[in-house]
Amino acid sequence: MASSCNVVAILVMGLVSQGFCCSLEDIVIGTVRTGVEIQGKPEWKVTVTNNSKCAQHELRVTCQGFQTVEAVDPSIFKQEGDKCLVNHGNALNGFGSVSFSYPFIMFPSSSVVEDWFSLCSLNDIIVGTVRTGNEIQGMAEWKVTITNNCKCSQHDLKLTCKDFQSVETVDPSIFVQQGDDCLVIQGNTLNGFTSVSFLYAWDPPFFMFPSSSVVDDC
Repeated sequence: MASSCNVVAILVMGLVSQGFCCSLEDIVIGTVRTGVEIQGKPEWKVTVTNNSKCAQHELRVTCQGFQTVEAVDPSIFKQEGDKCLVNHGNALNGFGSVSFSYPFIMFPSSSVVEDWFSLCSLNDIIVGTVRTGNEIQGMAEWKVTITNNCKCSQHDLKLTCKDFQSVETVDPSIFVQQGDDCLVIQGNTLNGFTSVSFLYAWDPPFFMFPSSSVVDDC
């Protein structure tokens, strides 16, 4: 995936201040469930953030198998084969972000709540992806952080990961593929307000989000 960096020179009282060159590693992708259902399908909100001061354009993410029961604004997210174009290819300004919501239909999402009075759910699992700046066998390396953003622990947590690939070996105790889903930390407990991370190398990054979990009594 190509990225660009706009280096800006500012002349102030005879001094030139140059911006730092930015890269794809500054793009962060976050996915969170909204709690809304559309035509019986869970709705997800995706936020793509440029975490640097340089603008970037022609940004794409992997989205093979992406389907939705409600149209997504193509000026924000447009499918082009196995990849999706973000922001119509226009510049995503420094420290700016763009978001869209969609009800995904390829992989049904569910959560088994063991405590009927629990305030936590699958909605509280947040998946963030950021480029590390390293390359493995010519492929960009990515760090995925999975956070439980509620006080209740959850286990048997899975993410959708259809067609997931990596030229870098992923620690199977953290993330292991099981068909179209991937099991997180071997199904063990992810405690409240804690995170777990793993690295993989592929280009462009994969589009992953929570598919199921069991919410523990808290």
